[in-house]
Amino acid sequence: MLKVPSLEDDGAGPWIFFPFAAFCSKVFIQSDVLDVALEMRNQFDSLPHVLKHIDEIESSMLCDSEGWLLNNPMGKRTEREIHAEFEGAKIYRRVYQKQAQKALG
Repeated sequence: MLKVPSLEDDGAGPWIFFPFAAFCSKVFIQSDVLDVALEMRNQFDSLPHVLKHIDEIESSMLCDSEGWLLNNPMGKRTEREIHAEFEGAKIYRRVYQKQAQKALG
């Protein structure tokens, strides 16, 4: 299980739990709110031994100069995404690749 502390975390919690982390190889995050997107990016970027940003691995994933994906890699936009883009908002997206864990012992 991958644990990512929130920015307000004092060591005791709260924690964001990713019970699926043992099974998935990629994590996709997105928001149309820059502050939220930056908070998520900072949390995931703080775990380079666990997660690597996709632009370091797959050159086919086009990103802007700040590392935000230019397109939705899921191929289907959410209702919020459609509405936000209609209103002229930018969608901030990132994909991370889970790193292989070294066997203990």
